Amino acid sequence: MSSEAATRAGDLPRPASARTLTDRFLAAVPLLTVFVWLAIVYAWEAWDHATPWLFTDELLLAQLGRSIAHTGHPSLRGEPYSFHSLYPVITAPGWWLPTAADGYAAVKYIGVFAVSLTIFPAYLLARLVASTRAALAAAAAATAIPAVVYSSFVIEEPVAYPWATLCLYLMAKALLRGGRRWWIAATVASVIAPFIKGALIPIPGILVLSALFMAWSSERGRRWRMSWSTGDWIGAAFIVAIAIVIAGGIASQSSFEYLVITRYRHGYLIDHALKATGALVIGLGILPLIAAFGMLLRAPGEQPLRELRVLRCVLVASLLLFGLYAGVKGGYNQYTFATRVWERNMIYVAPPLFAATALWLDRRRVHVWAAAAGSALALFFVLWTPYLFGVRFSSDTPGVAILGQANRTFAWNITDAKIALLVVWALATAALLVPTLLRIPRRAGLAIASVAAVFLVAWNLTGEIAASAASNSISRTFIANIRTPTNWLEQHTRGAHTLYLGQQMADQNGEWLLEFWNPSLKEVWSLDGTAQGPGRVQTPDVTADGELLGKPPSKAKYVVVETGIDPDGAFITKHGHAAGGGTEWWRLYKIRPPLRLLGAATGLFADRWSSVGGSAYTRYAHGEGSVRISLSRPVDGRVRIRMGTLSIGKDAQPHIGHVTKVVISTVKANETQEFEVATPGPRFRVEVSVGPLFVPAKLYPGVTGDRRELGAITGYVFVPRKAAHT
Repeated sequence: MSSEAATRAGDLPRPASARTLTDRFLAAVPLLTVFVWLAIVYAWEAWDHATPWLFTDELLLAQLGRSIAHTGHPSLRGEPYSFHSLYPVITAPGWWLPTAADGYAAVKYIGVFAVSLTIFPAYLLARLVASTRAALAAAAAATAIPAVVYSSFVIEEPVAYPWATLCLYLMAKALLRGGRRWWIAATVASVIAPFIKGALIPIPGILVLSALFMAWSSERGRRWRMSWSTGDWIGAAFIVAIAIVIAGGIASQSSFEYLVITRYRHGYLIDHALKATGALVIGLGILPLIAAFGMLLRAPGEQPLRELRVLRCVLVASLLLFGLYAGVKGGYNQYTFATRVWERNMIYVAPPLFAATALWLDRRRVHVWAAAAGSALALFFVLWTPYLFGVRFSSDTPGVAILGQANRTFAWNITDAKIALLVVWALATAALLVPTLLRIPRRAGLAIASVAAVFLVAWNLTGEIAASAASNSISRTFIANIRTPTNWLEQHTRGAHTLYLGQQMADQNGEWLLEFWNPSLKEVWSLDGTAQGPGRVQTPDVTADGELLGKPPSKAKYVVVETGIDPDGAFITKHGHAAGGGTEWWRLYKIRPPLRLLGAATGLFADRWSSVGGSAYTRYAHGEGSVRISLSRPVDGRVRIRMGTLSIGKDAQPHIGHVTKVVISTVKANETQEFEVATPGPRFRVEVSVGPLFVPAKLYPGVTGDRRELGAITGYVFVPRKAAHT
């Protein structure tokens, strides 16, 4: 910190020998007070967070943590799983508690405590260049950013964010002091970082790049470059280019994502890096970006200080490498998965941005042209970053949650939000430039800095609370969808090994919730190959008498089935859950070994709509009679029904062997049509196709967002021969 700033703030420390334990405690009281109050706020938010909903991330990490807690080894659905993060190890003690609810609460509070610890390394980082008051404001804001909403989730960010902040502080101290202990601490922490979360893979590179920047910007480096000829500069440029190519080659060998995006999708990289940074800048309150740019170059009257150079090197290296990671990760996700704004991969640059802001709060001077460049970039982000009003809350983009809250509370549209952000941008730019460009009284400058500090903490905390409110609302919806008690399965099975058997599992949120709250549910199978992870899933082979053959075979004592699937066993209970705007039922059976089916309907969503490929009902148990088929849809359609004997194909799946009857008919719009078709014998299969398929979102634009291709709401009822005659 500059002596000028320290004197102005009345912040010169007493000699260490003269400071008593009481002095140290009293000095820490403000920081500890902020820590405690923020932890209380986040603990309350976590308490109100009813259930996980960010799948499959939360289920995967919960299962890994549970397995480590109870067996000492990571596993998913009973299968060994390699370590990919230290987070399950850190949270494993929480899963020692007797129930899923207790363990879940403990893990959330571990996250709350961990993320609240961010305030300490963030404060120490800012304290390298700023007074205690400015550093406290910066640390409070850094610990209140919207991404702190992740403290209520079972994901790595609550641990990764404070660890990344600690790494940045340790490398700053190593670059500043140069002592062996600091370098060892910074190196060890940086090496550990990627094992806490993969998104921290830039941390070791930031340490190396910061050290190179420090060497380049040092006095010795400047003297050395003064003697360079034109040829020396050309040679140096070639060396740098070669180093970049080699580093890129190593990265391409190590990361398929990096290879694909840097070789084939360069535009994706830039687009996602800018969008992620833009969402972060909005979430932080815009001013920190402009302030950081304003301090990258020397302000008027600034004396050369190693502390400032260290912060600049660490900040620039962080922005470059985390930006590169966010661009590659977001671009690859767009290439293979979904187009989103992946701000969550950029949140780790917030503490150094706030440290730079703390420097401005003290000296209230910036390099005008650098700040102007930062202001222009901030304006670009305000105008170009998506505000994501189409979703209640984007788990990958908490920075814009404050705008979503304004949309819901004040009915703001995109134009209103843009105007508000432009006002914030204009005020932030004025606050940063006016004290430098105009001669204003010292008290006026101090007032501007004080208001800015309060605004930043308030803006960030408001954004975090808005994100938490939206997230908690989603969690309550999820709980309402699966109904309470969420651990109904455990209550009936007493922890016995249970298997889930479903079909057409395109939306698996219900099953994932059931699996999370009921740890005895250890296997997930589907009859049509639609079951999803995390962990092993199976599509079992089927025999003619309905036996299901898994590889390996299931050891389950109980089975939970979806509507339309009839297992051979003793019915225990059923539990309702929301599906397709109505209520569907999970049914629990005690298996009568071996695991086999009496009959099963396939090709139907949870709300009983058929889709591409039609639907079918297969009867494995002995019995003759007929099948009643009910069909309804909102538009006229054609129906084709094929009935035949059951045949098990070479793929070990059911098919029609010999067709015994074909029915071709029509279905009138908004009417329920029933067909009763006689069965050819004790085992049979009936297949139904309805067309043309329609998309509800196109049929009723603005009314529904359902973009599935649908046939008809379909029901199958097997009627034994005696019942058919009555």
